[in-house]
Amino acid sequence: NMAWLGTGFYNDEYVKVGDQWKFKSRRFQQVHMEQRRPAATPAQH
Repeated sequence: NMAWLGTGFYNDEYVKVGDQWKFKSRRFQQVHMEQRRPAATPAQH
């Protein structure tokens, strides 16, 4: 059950080690986030 809904992007940073690129860090930049309403419970019959 997800409590948040939104959009954004990851800002990845790489470092060159010898002749290869290695992953160094990742940060999430939110563009829009909103809290979701709880889902309605199904009616009991």
